[in-house]
Amino acid sequence: MKRFIPLFAVFLFASVSPVFQASAQSSNLQYQVANMVEDQRLMMEQMRGLLAEMDEMRRENARLRALVEDFEAKAARQSGSYATVAQVNELMRKTAADLSARDDVIQRELTAMVNRELQKFAKDVREAVSSVPTVAKPDPNVRTNFSDNFPSTGIPYDVAPGDSLAGIAKKLNSRIDWIQNANKISDPRLLQVGQKIFVPQASE
Repeated sequence: MKRFIPLFAVFLFASVSPVFQASAQSSNLQYQVANMVEDQRLMMEQMRGLLAEMDEMRRENARLRALVEDFEAKAARQSGSYATVAQVNELMRKTAADLSARDDVIQRELTAMVNRELQKFAKDVREAVSSVPTVAKPDPNVRTNFSDNFPSTGIPYDVAPGDSLAGIAKKLNSRIDWIQNANKISDPRLLQVGQKIFVPQASE
């Protein structure tokens, strides 16, 4: 019986390996999600930087408006010409409009960038989650428990090409469950050509 222990160990490892594979893929998913979370953190830092730049530009706009207003006041004091004041007013209006338009463009670009990054992040998370396989249900053909309820008498047999447990049992007047229990065969589909097994037979 000792010569069958390595084969049983191989079958046992084969039966539990999907669980280890699922665990490894789950760890890989956690690694991917952690990377995506880090990417999102970096994106938020970039957003904060852009928002800070926008605030700085707004302050600069306010400073320029103040300069234009000061220039208008000085021009009004130094010249009685209405045309000069009108020109200053037009310049101030045009400058303010240009600055507001630039703010609007930056805000639209920032919003579009954030939306793109969030959509990409959501897509990456969905793909990572969908790539994790579900643990397969136990195969009813695979046995993990074996009994001693088989005859102690029988004959040794070398598995030949095309053999199956059902065929061997029928040919040698035995039973499938006897052969499985006697040889601790977890999965009948894994019989190997040349494998040596013990075929129990009922004593007459």
